[in-house]
Amino acid sequence: MTKILLTDLQNSLPREKFALLIGLGFDERSLSVLSSVDVTCPSKIFGILNPAKAGMSQTKYHEQFLQVAPSTAELLGEGCQSIIEIVDILQARLYEPEMKGLDLVVDITSLTHELLVAIIGLLASEKLMSRVTLLYTGADQYSFNTSSDKAWLSRGVVEIRSVLGFPGVMLPSKRLHLIIMAGFEIERAVEVIRRYEPAKLTIGYGAKSQSVSEEHHEANKVFATQIEEFLIREDGVRNDLQHFEFSCVEPYAAKNDLIAFLSHAHDENIVICPLNTKLSTVGAALAALELSNVQICYAQPAEYNISGYAKPGVYVTVVRLDKV
Repeated sequence: MTKILLTDLQNSLPREKFALLIGLGFDERSLSVLSSVDVTCPSKIFGILNPAKAGMSQTKYHEQFLQVAPSTAELLGEGCQSIIEIVDILQARLYEPEMKGLDLVVDITSLTHELLVAIIGLLASEKLMSRVTLLYTGADQYSFNTSSDKAWLSRGVVEIRSVLGFPGVMLPSKRLHLIIMAGFEIERAVEVIRRYEPAKLTIGYGAKSQSVSEEHHEANKVFATQIEEFLIREDGVRNDLQHFEFSCVEPYAAKNDLIAFLSHAHDENIVICPLNTKLSTVGAALAALELSNVQICYAQPAEYNISGYAKPGVYVTVVRLDKV
């Protein structure tokens, strides 16, 4: 994994033929990678849309994407209502003759956590992981339309579901252990805990040395504490509550943190709810690919902070995946 300036990204892309897949959403960072590379280099460019949501456009950057990308670029997922539809379309594209043997460079910045995890599962099932490079553009600022103590990225919960390809092996005879990888979204975390009513609960937050910044680490700890305080107010002291720290910035470190933490959880049904960074969410997916008793769940937000979600930063993280 390397973190470099966006202006230096071209030098870190594969030198041979490759396909560039760009996640397109409402976040301005949707176009950061595409605007920083020579668009004539990839053999193929795809824009991947998140599933359509009522009252919300799939992307604000449809026209800009088509203007910047070559005429051969394609949008995948237009009008799709579900993750399954989008993954099926992507899988079909991967089987096309023109895609044979190409490396895959995937900009995950503006994908939902759910679609990101589902795509990791697809790439693993198709045995393509060793040909994949992930890109993530950092934010200069989150929730830039609010004060820091009122920061929010999403609110409310419409539905909680297991992510496609990550159902885990759930046995009725085993107790449920829910792990919240906390971010800045208290409402979503609390609602997940309410719905699952776990026998055992773990709230994780970013380790100081593995956070985006010291400020992010302190804010993350505050939000994790607020989740715990809410639970105590509602249910009283929970003797089943644990904590652990994980990497917010390195997927394989986050994976190892989770696997180490769960090394003794042989008699539990494990559900992980990743609410932290996209990079730590990749780590959760990688851990779940190795641990068959781990389910990954997604809490679909009712509302996003579309007008102030994030300001683009100048750095991009480059992650080359390994074989599973």
